[in-house]
Amino acid sequence: MDEITIGDKLYVSSKRAAQITGYAKDYIGQLCREGRVEARLVGRNWYVLDSALREHRFGKAVEEAAPQKKER
Repeated sequence: MDEITIGDKLYVSSKRAAQITGYAKDYIGQLCREGRVEARLVGRNWYVLDSALREHRFGKAVEEAAPQKKER
């Protein structure tokens, strides 16, 4: 199982998270244990909130990061 939905949030397995980010699966587990990304432990497997994982690895979206210019 690579994805689960808890509430209305999509969580991906640590294995899938490693594929998405290029990080090692062990490093994903470390991020989860340290609380650096929102995650849930289901049985013995970590599931990471997809949006939190992408924000941690790739940063915020370009539109959000760049301030909007006001027209005069």
